[in-house]
Amino acid sequence: MMMSLKALYFPYTINLNNQLLHMLAKEKSSSKSKSININLSNCKYDILKSVAKESNYQIVDDNSDWALFWIDTGVSLERILDMKSFQKINHFPGMHEICRKDHLARKVSLLSRKFPKDYNFFPKSWILPGDLADFKSSFKPKKGQCFISKPDHGSQGKGIFLFKDPSELNNLENIDMVVQSYISSPCLIDGYKFDFRVYVLVTSMNPLRVFVYKDGLARFATEPYQVPSKRNLDQICMHLTNYAINKNSKDFIRDDEKGSKRTIQAVLDELESKNGIDKDTIWKKIQDVVVKTILIVQPALSRLVKPWFPTDQKSSFNHFGSQCFEILGFDILLDSKLKPWVLEVNHSPSFTCDALLDKEIKSGVIKDALNLLSLNSSSPKRYLRDQKAKSLNRLLKSQKGGSLKSKGTPTQDTISSKGALNDIGSSEITLNNSQTDLLSNEAEENATNCNSKTSEKRLELQKKSLERYYRKYNPAILKKFEEWENSRLGNYDRVFPPDDPSLLSKYTYLMEETSQFSTETNSTKIRKAFLETKIQEEISKSRRLTQWKAKQQQKTNHISAKVSTTQNKLANFQANLSMTHILTLKRADYAYQLHQDAGCISPTPTSLSAVGSAKKYKQTIDVKIQNLSDCFVKPSDRFHFLKPPIQSRSTGPKKVVNYADLLSMNPLIKAKQLELTMTKTEVHNRRRNHRQSLYQIPFSP
Repeated sequence: MMMSLKALYFPYTINLNNQLLHMLAKEKSSSKSKSININLSNCKYDILKSVAKESNYQIVDDNSDWALFWIDTGVSLERILDMKSFQKINHFPGMHEICRKDHLARKVSLLSRKFPKDYNFFPKSWILPGDLADFKSSFKPKKGQCFISKPDHGSQGKGIFLFKDPSELNNLENIDMVVQSYISSPCLIDGYKFDFRVYVLVTSMNPLRVFVYKDGLARFATEPYQVPSKRNLDQICMHLTNYAINKNSKDFIRDDEKGSKRTIQAVLDELESKNGIDKDTIWKKIQDVVVKTILIVQPALSRLVKPWFPTDQKSSFNHFGSQCFEILGFDILLDSKLKPWVLEVNHSPSFTCDALLDKEIKSGVIKDALNLLSLNSSSPKRYLRDQKAKSLNRLLKSQKGGSLKSKGTPTQDTISSKGALNDIGSSEITLNNSQTDLLSNEAEENATNCNSKTSEKRLELQKKSLERYYRKYNPAILKKFEEWENSRLGNYDRVFPPDDPSLLSKYTYLMEETSQFSTETNSTKIRKAFLETKIQEEISKSRRLTQWKAKQQQKTNHISAKVSTTQNKLANFQANLSMTHILTLKRADYAYQLHQDAGCISPTPTSLSAVGSAKKYKQTIDVKIQNLSDCFVKPSDRFHFLKPPIQSRSTGPKKVVNYADLLSMNPLIKAKQLELTMTKTEVHNRRRNHRQSLYQIPFSP
């Protein structure tokens, strides 16, 4: 029976090491592949819909099962937590660390102090209002010096202005902005300033996989460039290259070769033909600054994504350890020395197509990116089969006390092996030390040939970082991934991990160093521990107070129930006294009083017997009423709520409960208490008047 269930829920096995080859063979053999569901309900660009249809994707809404979710804005935590293991989304949580101008400026500023030669591609920046005093104190008037102010998270050139003196910011002291040194000597073509929009694809953060599209958009200003001066600071179409600003200018030219918007490769070809430069060298420099920028955020994002996508919930659907990917838009400016400067990183680059050039570039960016995501139409079915297999495994484990392990089924040990990728399961493959030494030696030789001034200490650190990289990510598995990616690159270039071991050793070293800036310091840990302890104390105090209130409320309810029960008993006793007994009591009392008042008359034996019986019955009834009234007259521990509350000395004398008010519940008890304050004559007269009014019997002494 065990084998039949096993065969039923495991129709095929997943060999993690040969899965990539299986996918390639399946793609070649199947000519008619089923469509993949993509959710574009939160996407406003028509180019996405057309590319999705061309790539055999089926557009669905939120109510359908989707494999890919494309959203124009940032991704929320709730959206990620609801995702299944085979689903992907087009944003990484936490990517704003480099996409917000203030965050990027702060991180690059920290790294530039330790690596001044590696992180010198970002203009010197000040984050206002926090750095306003520093900015004013460091200001020294120079000829041609200019600054540019940008909103900390703006887009499309909104809120940007140029100025030359910090005094112009006196009215803007409380506004969040980023002030940068303006690059006053940019590279010009035909006298016009331009910048590049470079499209970058990140398919995974752990391990890091970065691709740069081979072409992009070159955006030109619509007015001839002049050195910034007080006369032209307000001419934004001269100093800003944003397409959203210049497209409204009357001088905007729509031409693919000589217009205000061109391809990057066309501009590089023109620079090569006119200035005799090597365009490949410029493009490699651009790729280098792109990788270094992403290395800033990689350690933080890898730690952030890990708890949201735990390893034990992964399966064979995500080959690179991530259900997220990102298409970033890097704005890069070349100065007069052809050095690339990163101006900003766009979290959601615009895919609006106003011209044929836009459609050609952006459709290629999207189509080739979708081809690199390794999505499969059979993933939902495999996901359901895996869920059934896990359910069966748990069931059999609970019955037999052991775990059912099928051959080829990914387990926790194979998936999260320390010496391999998180989702590949390469525990069968171990690191070859000779291979690592060979790669490290090659890295050292290349690094020495490329830069003779590199210190031996730096080379040794790079060598060790490369060894740690290959211990963490198995080279054999990485090679399989690279072969799979090479067959799907399209118009993308893989820039990380690079093919050059020396460059890879440099990047891995920088990656490890940047992780130190995102880790907590000792003071931060102490502060965090103190705050957590304080929060826990407040929570514990609040919990104790809630428990005490609940206990007091329970006691109050119990006491109220007791009081209500006692009152009901008294009321029932009074109601159960039949009218006959009441009349008998009244008549006996009347006869007894007649005998008392007429003391001179000698009673007969019959009258004495009647009077004795009536007196005894009356005493019995009085005792029962008195026993019931004792609950209110004499407070006990069971009715401690009737006790006067405990007060401090400063609040005055203690309050005393008026028990007479409690006695007013019963008219008989009230009458008895009233007679205690009267003389015999007053009691006699009161009873006589009461009897006369009750029975209307004439009486004469």
